[in-house]
Amino acid sequence: AHHDRLGEKGCCDVGEEAQARRVPRGGTVIFGALMNDFDIVAEISIVPRGPAGVVTIFMPSEDRLNSGFYSKEFLENRMCMALGGRLAEEILNGKDNVTTGASNDFHQCTQVASAMVTQLGMSEAVGQRVIG
Repeated sequence: AHHDRLGEKGCCDVGEEAQARRVPRGGTVIFGALMNDFDIVAEISIVPRGPAGVVTIFMPSEDRLNSGFYSKEFLENRMCMALGGRLAEEILNGKDNVTTGASNDFHQCTQVASAMVTQLGMSEAVGQRVIG
């Protein structure tokens, strides 16, 4: 049975490394679920999936999928959701014990923020213009 193999190396992730992957993913999922204008969580994998480690898949609404349009609130919520992983680590492990687990979330957050300012005219300070 599967439960008989829990202690086997490589079978099931039960150690500190697995915990380090679960905490940021849990924070991301909680923030995503709390947002008013955001996609629903369709799948979460805490089993390593290549270089990504763990994966959270959000399912866009049919309207958003068909239109391809995203509101400023949605994009801001996406950044908040991404930062929820690091926040969860800080709360559970302390600021000095955070890991690189949220690095991809930071990358995505930076891309969204940059696009909002330089391409989408969603910055009050810069105004409605394209930069670059």
